[in-house]
Amino acid sequence: MRNYKYGKIYKIHCIKTGKCYIGSTCKKYLTTRLEEHEKYAAGHHKSLTSIQIINNGNYKMSLIEECKCETKEELLKRERYWYDYYKESQPDLCVNKNKPILTEEEKQINRIKALNYINNKYHKKHNHVEWNLD
Repeated sequence: MRNYKYGKIYKIHCIKTGKCYIGSTCKKYLTTRLEEHEKYAAGHHKSLTSIQIINNGNYKMSLIEECKCETKEELLKRERYWYDYYKESQPDLCVNKNKPILTEEEKQINRIKALNYINNKYHKKHNHVEWNLD
């Protein structure tokens, strides 16, 4: 079971390129989380954006904030705060692709996009007219 009282927001920063990855963990030690990132990079998990930094080989991990949280949602809200901060202040340098947690409005937009995708795919397959919920 995860202990969110150990919650931390961290940054993995590429010294060569200046690119950074923002993440959160409730591991007691940041080094444990960094080892997981390195293991995933060695295993060629291409979907992880931190790999862009790890594979350059010249990086460091730093603590942004300690978050003694009660729940995962609290921790993700703090990660979202820092994600937004870095995406706004360094949009070309922050490699994160996904937001840690979505607002209700973002969830609704994603649901509409998913419905549009499914419906349009169905209609193309069955030669029906496409439609859009926007």
